[in-house]
Amino acid sequence: LEGQNKLLRRGLGLAALLGGAVLLMGQAATPQTVSAQQFLLVDASGKRRAELSMAGEASRLLLFDKNKKVRLNFTVQHTGQPAVIFYDALQRPRSMLSTKADGSQAWVLFDAKQRARATMATRKDGSPILFFTNDKGKITKMLPK
Repeated sequence: LEGQNKLLRRGLGLAALLGGAVLLMGQAATPQTVSAQQFLLVDASGKRRAELSMAGEASRLLLFDKNKKVRLNFTVQHTGQPAVIFYDALQRPRSMLSTKADGSQAWVLFDAKQRARATMATRKDGSPILFFTNDKGKITKMLPK
């Protein structure tokens, strides 16, 4: 009877130790930081739909359509200059919003051959400018003149 009692106490002690360990593991802190050079978001069929990654020294978030084409690109260049680029279904840039280091900003519209055709911007001093270009890149109209 004494041997059985001793065995029972050891078994209960081991069970209490394992139970305590399980409780402590269940209360372990959730990691606050996850580090990687690239994160991919895929849809239910496994197609990449978003990518958060580094491109050299630039950070970027790319959003893809169902045909795996980049349609939107949020980028911060290594110089700290942000840009947002919108792409058409053939993955050609069609519009870009950007801010330069001096604080000037621009919204550029591109044609199907990726040529800048219209630009609305602010200069370094904050004054606005709007200009249009032909297919050769020559400014055809500028406001203010």
